[in-house]
Amino acid sequence: PATAEKLQQNRGENWVGKLCHTGEQVIQDKYKPISNTETYPDKPTTTSTTSTAFENAESSKDWISKKGKVIVGRELERFKAFWDAFGLKNDRAEAIDEWLAIKQRVALFDTIIAAAKAEAQRRPALEARKLSPKWAQGWLSGRRWENEENQTKAALVFDPSNPEHWRAKLGPTDNKFMKAQARDNWPSGCGPNPHEKQNKAIPAEIYGEYAEAWGWI
Repeated sequence: PATAEKLQQNRGENWVGKLCHTGEQVIQDKYKPISNTETYPDKPTTTSTTSTAFENAESSKDWISKKGKVIVGRELERFKAFWDAFGLKNDRAEAIDEWLAIKQRVALFDTIIAAAKAEAQRRPALEARKLSPKWAQGWLSGRRWENEENQTKAALVFDPSNPEHWRAKLGPTDNKFMKAQARDNWPSGCGPNPHEKQNKAIPAEIYGEYAEAWGWI
């Protein structure tokens, strides 16, 4: 083929290349020597911004807001922690938009998570009275974490002998952000950091759930 001959002349190498087209990408996908004694030339490497963006979007396709914003990395971990703590998982796309609208969400993270857990604990009583609980997007847009009721519940005295108090404070065992938060900023009043030394204040039930998953001693 003319293309192969031209490449041979330009580079002085006995090889042929085959070009294929996929969308906007051009990929050289086949190289072979003219004879068994020839060696392969260095294969060019190609990158595609479009392809990379597409792959990232695919891996994060479940975490796109209604306005089309994709959250990844630490931002995604923080939102997942809120989503798990809040518990009522409806209209996630709209909830992501409201989450991103909170300008001080990093500084307010602990307050929001504590209030979201309190809201989740309060929800069954509302449903038992045939009342409709707030969905996440409405709860966030209304800044419900600032409500006195939620603040009071979030500030309840921690009982180290109560496994439920530990679960509420630590979060789900499979949440990577909460795991890192506990490792790097072990909550005060909960004894020594179990990543560094054994904490006898932690109930055996909690040790059984968290120790292996979170790397406790």
